Amino acid sequence: MEVFCVYARQDERLWRRLEKHLKGLCLQNGSLRLYGRMLGEDTVYSGTYDVYLNYVSLVLLLLSPDFMATGYCNSPEWQLIIERQSTQEMRIVPIRLRPVDIRGAPFAHLKMLPDNVNAVTDKIWRTQDGAFYKIAIALRQIIEANTSPEDTASPIPFSLPVITSAKQVAWNVRYSPNPYFIGRDELIARLHETYHAHNMRSRAIALCGIGGIGKTQIAIEYAYRYKSEYGAVLWTDASSWQALSLSYVYLADILGLAARHCQERPAVIQAVRRWLAESKGWLLILDNLDEIKLLSSFLPENYRGHVLITTQSSVLGTFAQSCPVTLLEQNVGARLLLQRAHLLDPYQVPAEDFGALEEAASKIVKAVSGLPLAIDQAAAYIEETGCSLQNYLDFYQKNPDVLIAKRGMLATDHLEAVTKTFLLAFGKVKQISSTAAQLLYISAFLYSDSIPEQIFTVGGIELGLPELTNNSLALNEVLRSLRSYSLVQRDGERETFSVHPMLQIVLRSVLSADEEKLLIEQVIKALNKVFPDPRDINNWPVCKNYTLHVQSCLKYCGDLILHELAFLYNKSGYYLSTQAQYDTANAFLQKSLTILERLHGDRHADVASMLNTLGDFYANQDKYEQAEKLLRRALAIFEDLYGPIHPEVAYSLNHLAVLYRYQGKYKQAERLLQRALDINKQVFGSKHTLVVRSLNNLGKLYMDQGKRKLAEKFLRQALAFGEQLAEPGRADVARVLNNLAGMAADQGKYKQAEEFYWRSIALNEQVFGFDHPAVTTGLNNLAWLYVEQNIYEQAENLFKRSLFIREKALGEDHPEVVFCLVNLASCYRNQGKYAEAEPLYRRALDIVEQLDTDVVVVLENYAELLRQTGREDEARVLESRALTIRLREL
Repeated sequence: MEVFCVYARQDERLWRRLEKHLKGLCLQNGSLRLYGRMLGEDTVYSGTYDVYLNYVSLVLLLLSPDFMATGYCNSPEWQLIIERQSTQEMRIVPIRLRPVDIRGAPFAHLKMLPDNVNAVTDKIWRTQDGAFYKIAIALRQIIEANTSPEDTASPIPFSLPVITSAKQVAWNVRYSPNPYFIGRDELIARLHETYHAHNMRSRAIALCGIGGIGKTQIAIEYAYRYKSEYGAVLWTDASSWQALSLSYVYLADILGLAARHCQERPAVIQAVRRWLAESKGWLLILDNLDEIKLLSSFLPENYRGHVLITTQSSVLGTFAQSCPVTLLEQNVGARLLLQRAHLLDPYQVPAEDFGALEEAASKIVKAVSGLPLAIDQAAAYIEETGCSLQNYLDFYQKNPDVLIAKRGMLATDHLEAVTKTFLLAFGKVKQISSTAAQLLYISAFLYSDSIPEQIFTVGGIELGLPELTNNSLALNEVLRSLRSYSLVQRDGERETFSVHPMLQIVLRSVLSADEEKLLIEQVIKALNKVFPDPRDINNWPVCKNYTLHVQSCLKYCGDLILHELAFLYNKSGYYLSTQAQYDTANAFLQKSLTILERLHGDRHADVASMLNTLGDFYANQDKYEQAEKLLRRALAIFEDLYGPIHPEVAYSLNHLAVLYRYQGKYKQAERLLQRALDINKQVFGSKHTLVVRSLNNLGKLYMDQGKRKLAEKFLRQALAFGEQLAEPGRADVARVLNNLAGMAADQGKYKQAEEFYWRSIALNEQVFGFDHPAVTTGLNNLAWLYVEQNIYEQAENLFKRSLFIREKALGEDHPEVVFCLVNLASCYRNQGKYAEAEPLYRRALDIVEQLDTDVVVVLENYAELLRQTGREDEARVLESRALTIRLREL
């Protein structure tokens, strides 16, 4: 028999109380099933429930003023109920929860419960339980009178949602609803009431309690239960600043914010904070937030949404309202254990058998201190191994050595219980598969989320797991073993898996120092092998994920000196520099150099190469003095190792010469470039890409000095040699053509310049593809050529294409995108299209202010626009800012 209960959102606590009183009847009557339908004033009657109502035999109307305000009796759904009642297929029973005027209602003539006069909340009842008891007795009589012995039909073959809503909810809760959730209904209803209370001091509520007590599960249940009430339900990992900032990066993407492609996290955080301040009707869940002070950095001062926090801290100050979460009562914990282990089906197990099972389960619950996480893990172990409850308890009690022996503090007791449970499951996995155990140990040193399976299928040999190398089938078997004990969560679509952070802590804690050192070395070698070349822009999305795992592993490296570690610092540091994360990049590159010097001394080829990398890094930030010292040192090492005639020497000469050209030290640059050219010709002959590159660099140097004849001589020679090269050399030819075009444009030879630019663009498209950032250099230069000739339509199209390519490849808030924004804005400004230009300047200024780079260029261009539109005061403010920055940089 199917019972359909309809109630108002404000009456959920009373509905849950009634549901508890009916649970005993459900246990005794295996065919009885209860379904809830929560209503709000904005409920949309979409017809979703029409099919379900064909299965329902009894409808309970839980009456209150809020129920009447929903207008349910005017809905198509109510008309269907009336039709079925008229044919005696369904019975309607009104239950008066709170005093309410029902005169004129279509059910006013029906007998009311609890006594046809009084409401559940009326003072006539000594306790509300007395009223609910009377209701339960009456419903038992109705149900028994309408249930035949053969009425054992299957439950409704649909999943009943709690409420139907027309709103499209932004949603990133990565967890599914827990089918075994139990014992927290009253707390969840209290949360809901508190959020909607008019006198609520704060819209942030913190679920407080020790780790593993079920705070996260309560948050998950609340999110699903009230999803329809929010325009956005947003989940974050708040376990640390790094984790929470990464979560905000994901939120920016989910919410479609302009800052979602920005690689500088503070900028993304500010964008999400602005959204939270300006939007309403959202629920933000901050999971595992133990540093309460982080709230001031991630939440705006004022907001109109709801914040739900899970934290072990009970000291919240004024940040949030505390909602303590207690341990499960023993009988509730026993029920959870039995249902989770699939030892109890409340509709099939006879009542006398339930008592024996509950007693045995209660002993386990008591042993693990009623902690939900420990109960869940124990149940998973029992389910997978098939052992009895007593066998599990015996094993638990006979192995105290696996328990971390620290007592006397609540958190310590919790850690022991959870550690014990994890290690029991892990011990079983280890017996079944040593490979699975090794994989878990390795995962303990990676970032807990989105661990790429490629680390194991590509780096298996380095990890001591050769059986997984290029063998996805073997990896599937290993992950299946781990999933059977709930030790990993796998994302098959993305080919990643996640490990609970607490499990990582447990696994690291049982390792000896030597074992940990060996594992860290293995992880470093594997990460170095799978980390792609960051110089290829197509690899950047993969580099982004791997960098998280590199940073996680590096926390445990200490003073480890390893060749692969130096290379890993180098690659991840280079990637971070492309994302404008300069401080971290600098630290990583410096660390790489230090390790190489420790390994090889200060006169080694790897050290010299690293010096060149670090020197280029400083040169790109205009730190010329630091860059020159490193580049000169690299050159000296290569000369010392290989003599004056060697490709590595020529390579270093080119790097140092480019630095001198940036500084206007043309004589020094010319001497070094000429020497590099001579070396490359002597080593490779004239027709080689390095020779073309050297000739092009010399031509560019003479262009900068206005020596057009010399510039054209070297560029023409570079073009002649380059056109004879195979495909790999075409990119260098494209650079030569770009420089020839620029020189022709400077002389007013626009037709010739246009031809060179198009040839350069075509070559880059052939080498890199149509949507590669390398193509944008030619596009931008050609667009400016058209601007000089007042050919604005073609210039606009080229600038727009360049902007599109860089946004797609680099992200909307990357520094390289700024130049495209300024170019297009300036093109509009030159045409007097000020309304189109200003938003682009503003966007560019927002980006550079967040990244603290290239601010002056944007300020000066934007100031010019303001002056042209008669906003002289605003223009002077921006020019003053620009001048201050320039003076500070002198």
